[in-house]
Amino acid sequence: MDQIRIGKFSFINTSPIYYPLEHIVGLNGFQVIEGSPSELNARFFRGELDISVISSQEYGLHAERYFLLPELAIVSQGTVKSVLFFSKYPLKALNGRRILITDKSQTSVALLKIILEEFYEVFPIYETSDLSAKDVHAREVAGFLAIGDEALRFRIESQETYIIDLGETWKKFAGLPFVYAVWAVRREFYNQFPQKVWEACRLLKQSRDKGLKTLEKIGGRFAPHIPMSKEACLAYLRTLCFDLTPEALEGMRLFFRYLVKRGEYPSPVDIEFIPEADKAII
Repeated sequence: MDQIRIGKFSFINTSPIYYPLEHIVGLNGFQVIEGSPSELNARFFRGELDISVISSQEYGLHAERYFLLPELAIVSQGTVKSVLFFSKYPLKALNGRRILITDKSQTSVALLKIILEEFYEVFPIYETSDLSAKDVHAREVAGFLAIGDEALRFRIESQETYIIDLGETWKKFAGLPFVYAVWAVRREFYNQFPQKVWEACRLLKQSRDKGLKTLEKIGGRFAPHIPMSKEACLAYLRTLCFDLTPEALEGMRLFFRYLVKRGEYPSPVDIEFIPEADKAII
């Protein structure tokens, strides 16, 4: 086989893992392919990527096709800072009003709908859009959902009265962390190359550990991309957790149960990790 094709979000929220992988640990046979969460979800599903960070919603939707890599995820314990709903009105006043939802993320859209419809019993009219500051503020909408670097920029530039952090709101109602993204491998690829997948998992975790030890450098490196101050970028990266802990798994299972209840999943999700038995082959 040629290089392992590995997906990377084109947001700074994956920089604590991918910056060390690309500049310190070394790619070691990886071909890194960037895209938004929705783009990577689609490419992974089509078999154009072997291992990828994908939306947790995408994993649950096609869990029978994928294995999860252990101990790797993008998680918030509460406030997340980069999954934000900007509104001209309080949430309870959004019933029947038009709001824009980003076309870049399935998980964040599903989370917003759970918060509005399940937690607040509010039912707005959703319209999917590719957001830009000029476009959003010129349109007659009550609010909009933004994620990733886009949300960080809007947070600085926003003209809206209300800014709702979806991670913070989920924690308030659910009492658990929220898992935005996971690392997964296609089962077909794992069955062909189990040792290579375990080695990739080891390198990703090694890169994460190095990234967490050098967050100040990474924050300074990526702050101009927003743009934001180095201190603000560092504070944002420190807000995120990159470990799929047992508590985070419980949060993900609860999210999946909501999606089953809402008819967005056809059946309950059986979460499966890459089989431990093959780890000893490396």
